[in-house]
Amino acid sequence: MAQYRECKVKFNRYLLETYKDKFIEDTVAHEMAHLFAHDSNPNCAAHGSDWYYMMFMLGAKASRCHDMETKPARQSRKWNYTCKCGKDFKVSTIKHNRIQNGTVYRCASCKTRLWRD
Repeated sequence: MAQYRECKVKFNRYLLETYKDKFIEDTVAHEMAHLFAHDSNPNCAAHGSDWYYMMFMLGAKASRCHDMETKPARQSRKWNYTCKCGKDFKVSTIKHNRIQNGTVYRCASCKTRLWRD
C-alpha cells in the first residue's frame, strides 16, 4: 500500500514470503508506480493515466489486481462476556479495552451490565 505523505510503501509479509518472485515483479512495481505518479501529479487518479505511464516506464504489467491467494494480516481476538440472563457475548479487543476503561455495555434483553467470564 502506497502512503503518499510519508513517501513509503507497506507490503503484505505473507504474500512476499509466499510468492517472492511474482510479488517483487508485480506488486512492488505497482506500488512504486503509485508513488511516482503521485509525486509527478498529486491530483492523479489511483489507477489513471499517470499510473499507467509509470508502470510502462518501469517495464511492468499495468494490472490493478493480483491473483495471489491471501490470508488476513491479523487474527482478531474475541473476549468472552456474559450477562445476568446467561447470554454469552464475543467481544472484540477494542470493546474489551473500553470495558476495562469504564465503558458499560448492556445486554439488550435483560439490560444488565456485561461481565467477563
